[in-house]
Formats: sequence, structure tokens, C-alpha cells
Amino acid sequence: MPKWVLHGDPAFKNFLFNNAWGIVGLIDYEKIEYNCILWDLADQIRSYLKVDWFHKRELQLLLKAYQDIRLLTDNELDALPSYLTMMILNTCTQYLLGLFEKSDFSNNIGSRSDSLSKIERCFNEIEKVKLLF
Repeated sequence: MPKWVLHGDPAFKNFLFNNAWGIVGLIDYEKIEYNCILWDLADQIRSYLKVDWFHKRELQLLLKAYQDIRLLTDNELDALPSYLTMMILNTCTQYLLGLFEKSDFSNNIGSRSDSLSKIERCFNEIEKVKLLF
């Protein structure tokens, strides 16, 4: 899979828009990294899994918008659900570790009940990925 310098946190909250909803910039570059291009796309899709209105149609619109800028290869399209699942499991693992260790990450996720709630959300997101693909 092709690699590139990635934003690392392409959540909706990090995009800057003009009055016509055109993207004019990005903020929050603390997670910038060199990684597989699909990682950022999977992360962006994941940020939408948390909302109830994101279903197959919205996923198709997001992928179309992405492909207007950069076409995905057949291999990338096939691998996308796996990358998305890996992204979710990676985050879930961090929440699990946060239950047992003190780190900067675990200090930012809140209480034990917050961690357990976020772990449960990860499992729900994996189920949603299965429905989307």
C-alpha cells in the first residue's frame, strides 16, 4: 500500500471551512506521521461512525469526494475495511491499556467507567463497519 505524510487526526473538527463549506485548511498537526495513505482515510471514516446518521450512502459520498482528489486502487478499496477495523482495534487497545497503566494517553481518557464506555463504543464501531462494507 502506498505511504505518504499523513495528518494523523483527520476528524471533522480539524477541518476549517469557508462560508460555502469549502475546506480552506486543517488544524491540529500533533499526530502527523509517515504511514499508509489508507490510515488517514480510515481514521476519517471512523470519526463518522460515532454519529447515527452515517450509513452506506454517506460512506459512498465520502469515498466519492475522496476519489475526486485521489483515486483509490482496487487493492486499496478491498483493504479499506481491514484498515478501518485495525484503526478501531488500535484505539480500543489504548483504552484497555489505559485501565491498567498510567500514561499521558490514560490520563486524557478519563475515569475507569469512561474507558469502559469507550471500549464498548469501539466494539459497536466494528459492528457498524461490517454493515457498511
